Amino acid sequence: MISRKDIERVRATIEENIGARVKITVKKGRKRVVVRHGAINSVYPFTFNVTLDAVSAFSDTQRNVSLNYSDLLTDAVTICFEDGTEIK
Repeated sequence: MISRKDIERVRATIEENIGARVKITVKKGRKRVVVRHGAINSVYPFTFNVTLDAVSAFSDTQRNVSLNYSDLLTDAVTICFEDGTEIK
C-alpha cells in the first residue's frame, strides 16, 4: 500500500529537480512502452507537469503532460534523470 510518506518523498525529489532534463518511460499495457524526453515544468500537491520534446525533427511543437506521484510508486511511469538516477 502506498503511504503518505512515500508520496511526500517523491514529491520532494521532483520539486528539488524542477527544470531538470528527464527520460520518461510509460507502460501503456501489454508489451507497449512509450519513452519520451523532456523537462520537469511545475509541481502541484497531487500532480506534476513535464514539457516533452518534439517527436521529430520536422515538428517543433512541444507537449505538456501531467503525471501523478502515485504513477511513479506503482511503476506505471518511470522517471530517469540525466545523471542516471531513477525515482522509485
